[in-house]
Amino acid sequence: MNSEFESIVLPDFLARTVRKRQIEFLAGRYCAREALRCCVPEHADTPIGVGPNREPLWPSGIVGAITHTADFASVAVARISDARALGLDCERIMDEATAREVQDSLARPAELQALLRVTGWSVRELLTMVFSAKESLFKALYPQVCRYFDFLDVSLEEVDSVRGIFRGRLWTTLAPDLPVGHPVEGRFERRAGEICTAVMLPP
Repeated sequence: MNSEFESIVLPDFLARTVRKRQIEFLAGRYCAREALRCCVPEHADTPIGVGPNREPLWPSGIVGAITHTADFASVAVARISDARALGLDCERIMDEATAREVQDSLARPAELQALLRVTGWSVRELLTMVFSAKESLFKALYPQVCRYFDFLDVSLEEVDSVRGIFRGRLWTTLAPDLPVGHPVEGRFERRAGEICTAVMLPP
């Protein structure tokens, strides 16, 4: 094992998983430790636990998010004085068969058609974008609302390919300060074969 990973403890639920999944977890936690070292050096050696729904448990006063693909890991962290919440996600662009299978669970027909007209992207590229954007939003909001919500509980209404910004709104009330119609916004980047998204809620 790489010496950089030796001090990171695998949680029990990963003990019998394939090596690839373990390495992805370790890479994410390593990046998280380095991000904490840069952002809040006093917490650089604080272990990042795993919550009951396998979410990362950040040190007190810190928010963050972790994402990884087969060969890429990334982390965002911030003090709660600078951000109320963070969400981060990166996805390989799905193939056509997968896109057909998940389309109805990710976006309403009108939502998808409007975004296809605006972006000119293929269905599989756009659905990957929608999946990643809503996943980033879920990661950001879940610690705030402490409940699951569905992909269809959020609607994307704008994807600005030039500025790398997406916008939308909630279709369900998640909390008193997150009612139906509440606007949401994030950023995205199209990489070679991947789409990465990020959401930050202001303090």
